[in-house]
Amino acid sequence: MTYTRDNREKTVVLKVTGRGEGPGFWIRRRLKKQGFEKYQQGAGRPYWKKQMTFDGGLVKKYERYCQKKGLSFSCTDIKYTRSAGYRRAFFEHNGGILGRGGHYFCAYCGRIHSARKITVDHLLPIHGVSTRRSYRFFLRLLGMADVNDVQNLVPACEGCNQKKGSRGGLWILRGMLGRHNAFWYLIYLALLSALGLAFFYRGEIIRWLTELGSLVYPLILSLKNLVETVYSDIKNLI
Repeated sequence: MTYTRDNREKTVVLKVTGRGEGPGFWIRRRLKKQGFEKYQQGAGRPYWKKQMTFDGGLVKKYERYCQKKGLSFSCTDIKYTRSAGYRRAFFEHNGGILGRGGHYFCAYCGRIHSARKITVDHLLPIHGVSTRRSYRFFLRLLGMADVNDVQNLVPACEGCNQKKGSRGGLWILRGMLGRHNAFWYLIYLALLSALGLAFFYRGEIIRWLTELGSLVYPLILSLKNLVETVYSDIKNLI
């Protein structure tokens, strides 16, 4: 982020990441004195984060220090970072299946999970929005105030959330369709209708499969005999 008149009053998030186990004791102590706090998500690499009003000179100072110490440094507009209450905001604005708030469809695969087990995913991934202008343009195009806007939040099962990660493309399209309960109502209705028809016409289906098998089986035997004959001829030539 560069120092311009437009971002002088912006709130930004500074993030420092080390290699391996992270910065040494003295670097950690200095970061703490500068107001950085340590964070760690699961088994991921720890990082240090600080929120402040944008100051171009101070940001450059931190950046030079991190480069000197071999640390990774980033400065991101707070609008493009994960908020602490995005999950709560999602549940406040989304009633789930039948509007009762107890269960939700995964926006990507359609599986049903309880509110306790469902995860909340950022449809436009945070990493993409924070690093790519195209994602930020799309965010504004959809009328979203920031990356934690409830319009950018979708329910997702843990497996789909991990598979999607920071990917975009078809994952975003799937999420835009799957976020609407009506989409999965139609999908499940179509599947149930297909199963009902299959059960109702099961006798006809079995007869069709039997007739198909009687036609295909002789072809398979002929092909098998042909392969054996060709193999025998090649073996004799050798």
